Parts: sequence; C-alpha cells; structure tokens
Amino acid sequence: MQPKGPPKNRRRRSDSARIVELFTTRQESYTEAELMRLTRTSRAELASLIDNRSLHPEGGEFGWEDVAFVALTVRWSYRKVASILVRELGPDAVPYLNRPASIEVQLPLHQVLLLRALARRHRGLTPGDILEPVIADLLAAAHREELDREIRGFSTAVFWPFEEGEFGRREGE
Repeated sequence: MQPKGPPKNRRRRSDSARIVELFTTRQESYTEAELMRLTRTSRAELASLIDNRSLHPEGGEFGWEDVAFVALTVRWSYRKVASILVRELGPDAVPYLNRPASIEVQLPLHQVLLLRALARRHRGLTPGDILEPVIADLLAAAHREELDREIRGFSTAVFWPFEEGEFGRREGE
C-alpha cells in the first residue's frame, strides 16, 4: 500500500511556507503553474474557477488578487491564513481588525449541527470558518457604511488583503 501523501505536519509546514510567500512577496503576475503551486490547486479546480469567472487571467497569467482569492476562498480560511501569518511573521503581519478572535455565541441547536456538519465535509475547516464568509458577505456588506462610522477601519478590514489602509488599533474604536 502506498502512502496517501506527505505527512500532515509536512503539509502544514508547506502550507505555511506557501501562505507566507504569497502574502510577503506579492508579484504583479503569476503563471498557471505558480498559482497551482502556491494554492495547492488542481488543474480541474483552476479550470472550474476560470469557467465560472471567479478568476480573470490576462494573457495566460493571473494577478496577485486572483491567487489570493483562490488561497482565501478555495484552499484555506481567512482564519488559517491570518493565524499562520501572525505565527510566522508576528502580529503586525495582519492588520489588527483582521486578526482571529474568539467570542461565545449561542445559536439554535439545528444551526450548530449544520455548521458542524458543513465543517466536517470540508476537511480542515471549523464551524467558525463556515460562518465567517456568511457574516462577511451578508451582514458586513449590508451595514458597512454605518459600521465604518462606529468601528474605525471597518471597511478596510472587510476588504483585506485586497485593499490596504488604516486600521483601528483598539477594540471597539
């Protein structure tokens, strides 16, 4: 029987190196091979992303935003990327409002079971990872302007890492 792939701890180290490389050495353009290497994306996954217009190659190359999009939506969660950047490079590698934080939330049991079931289907994700894009897409977008007045740097945080800007340094500011 042949091994199924690299040991889990080697894959994690490899993922960490890929994430650090992508977020610290941004290039203007990436080849298909570079995108696939940096994001551990298969040709089939890449073709599907291009077909459904999630990626926009120009002249056979991809912008940094495309590679980061694949990294943050297909391969890893924002939490994982931010956690690795903070662990490997220090807390200043991730803007304050984008650093992972924990809260206790009570939900109806069926919603908790739903989040757990979805996380099990997507190996490596937590219920929070499943919930995070829903919050970002639905709630944050709908209330962004008013939240921007209440939380300094909120809009910039919503669009990290695609837009740079000033971030609040204190919670609730």
